[in-house]
Amino acid sequence: MRRLLCLASLLALATAQAETIFVPNTGLNSISKYDTNGNRSAFTSAFVNGPMGVALDRNGTLFVSTNDNKIEKFAPTGADLGTSAATGLNFPMALAFDSAGNIYAANVAGSTGEKFTPAGAGTVVANARAQPGPRRNHSG
Repeated sequence: MRRLLCLASLLALATAQAETIFVPNTGLNSISKYDTNGNRSAFTSAFVNGPMGVALDRNGTLFVSTNDNKIEKFAPTGADLGTSAATGLNFPMALAFDSAGNIYAANVAGSTGEKFTPAGAGTVVANARAQPGPRRNHSG
């Protein structure tokens, strides 16, 4: 019988080919790993400051957006590989990869979408604050 996973404040999750699910535990500053039977274990022993979003690249490296405005990366074994990106981020949440290995981050407080190359160079690819059309004067 499969166990039902009850996760409070689930913001994101990522799945691996081995049907492993990675879940950021923001309040506990950790990342959990669930197997196909619903068994939970710690993915890494490293302290992760408020993990929010998670995404796996094609090599199985786990990328994690954090409350301290960084994207951290972890080897498939859980080893901390350091910071992947830390420039221009302001409360990054959702993460996704394209086929070229670029990672995209939804920069919530900045209202932007950020793109980072595998080398870590970042650019803004979407800006929700940039309104189309003429500016309006709301002063009176």
